[in-house]
Amino acid sequence: MLVAELHRRDVRGALVAAERVMERSRLNHRTFASLAIALATLIYNDRPGRAAVWCDALLAEATARRSPTWLALFTALRALIHLRQGDLPAAERHADTALNLISPKSWGVLVGLPLSCMILAKTAMGRPREAADLLSITVPEAMFRTPLGPHYLYARGRHHLAANRLHAALSDFRTCGTMREGWAVVLPEVEPWRLGAAQALIALGDLAEARALMEEQLLRSAPEHVRTRGVALRVKAATHPVPERPDLLGEAIELLQGCGDRLELSYALADLAEVRRWVGEHDCARELAHQAELLARQCGRPAAREGERPDVPGGVVRPDDLAGRHRMGAGHAAGLAGSAGRDAGGVAAADPERFLKLSDAERRVAVLAASGYTNREISKKLYITISTVEQHLTKVYRKLNVKRFDLKSALQHIEVVLPASEAVLDCCGSGPLRQAAGDR
Repeated sequence: MLVAELHRRDVRGALVAAERVMERSRLNHRTFASLAIALATLIYNDRPGRAAVWCDALLAEATARRSPTWLALFTALRALIHLRQGDLPAAERHADTALNLISPKSWGVLVGLPLSCMILAKTAMGRPREAADLLSITVPEAMFRTPLGPHYLYARGRHHLAANRLHAALSDFRTCGTMREGWAVVLPEVEPWRLGAAQALIALGDLAEARALMEEQLLRSAPEHVRTRGVALRVKAATHPVPERPDLLGEAIELLQGCGDRLELSYALADLAEVRRWVGEHDCARELAHQAELLARQCGRPAAREGERPDVPGGVVRPDDLAGRHRMGAGHAAGLAGSAGRDAGGVAAADPERFLKLSDAERRVAVLAASGYTNREISKKLYITISTVEQHLTKVYRKLNVKRFDLKSALQHIEVVLPASEAVLDCCGSGPLRQAAGDR
């Protein structure tokens, strides 16, 4: 049934079938292959949390049955799950354990899985020489005719990308997309090669092709592919002018929060922090950058200096539309001036200068509080602590001379403070976030 769903490319049906296989099968020689395919189905369809639960159960069974081959394979798959949850040290540890459980000869073509996980983890942790040493290991030629080939080429492409070997990276990523023919089992794309290719194209200056690749990725990705869609939106944002990026990044952040990949979430937060910094919203930029750095450290990624990004070739994120930045700033000032004349009878109409006394972060917190969000909800939306929310609100009440229940009427026209590209005042491009929340 699972294989039939995979051939029909029915993502939801395949996920249901994979769960059924896991629930009904105990690990033995007859069920080993079907369990491995079911686990891979969960991983490749962006269900790392469910995959982790089942993989841990299979590891326990493999240990009880004293099968080093089964244990090695499921340990390697556990490394892949850790990678897709953003836990780099755990991914490295499990991949290393898997490689040492059985000999290279026993691994055969399957050696590409733990080797790829090790290369990706070491590259992301800023240890390119160790990754290069792993790439010098000879792998079976037959591996490139199996689903393990794209894993290996994607890892090598990431290593090239980090070293700024952009054309080599692009070649490896594109080759990943041509390797599905002849596979014995139909699986989803084992690696989202278009994401890497788009990042290489962005670094090469070909924003149009990069954007087209991301639009194709989003078109091909099912709604269930939450992680893939989140990363695609993040990469796509880099192909747009600066004023258009917050909405895309806000949607990416929401998706990545839901899928559990903390490393990719940290990258998206860092991208949004850079955008906020470019448009002069320094308070929000600092808060977002702080949250991004905390997440990155939890993932085992080395600390980056301001403006540096380990996943971006050359290490520096550069604005591609400085004119857009100035347009945003002008819109911000015009909005401030316009808000005073329309708030008849409110605090703004009485004293428009009071709004100018609010920092960017204070305005954001004030609008969310006036819209009915609790302090805890505000802290989650803006990626700040509840204590910080309370401090901002205390300053808002004092500067505007209002209490919380007066905020709604006092700020009824405050949305014009934002640039026109954002419908609601939110660090994360809250137009799509608010709409998504309303749709659920």
